[in-house]
Amino acid sequence: MKRLEAVVYKKQEQGQSAVFFALLVPFFVVAMIFAVDFGRFLVLQNQAQIFADGAASAAAGALDIRKFTTMNRSNVLNQPWATDRAQSVISDGVMLDDTLAGYTFSLSSIVFTGNEVTVRVTGSCPTLWSKPFGINGYVTTAVSSARAATGISKEIN
Repeated sequence: MKRLEAVVYKKQEQGQSAVFFALLVPFFVVAMIFAVDFGRFLVLQNQAQIFADGAASAAAGALDIRKFTTMNRSNVLNQPWATDRAQSVISDGVMLDDTLAGYTFSLSSIVFTGNEVTVRVTGSCPTLWSKPFGINGYVTTAVSSARAATGISKEIN
């Protein structure tokens, strides 16, 4: 009699693994969707910081090279050139890296304080799979500062 109960009980368990699998598959699919898109956000954040560091360094390097003015015969900062160098680091970096297709980066602000330059870079990218969940894209901002190696006597606006 006990043997018969064990057989009946075993028959009642059939199909439970299929139900368990059917319930877990959507969870794993959604987890993978968010993992891929979160990876895109981490790439965006990392690249924005790399571009901010490079732009600040390039702008500070431009501050090191002083422009001699003939009017007052003094060394002055060349802020427009420093800004152009910072912007070119970002645009060249995006253009040269094929993995950044769909990503956009821009120089949000650049602030000169004496011999220090602070750069803010904004980056954005669309999501790949998260749009059905209401997430259309990611935006991040990275800030970096650098100092010119030489002293500066006068700033030009």
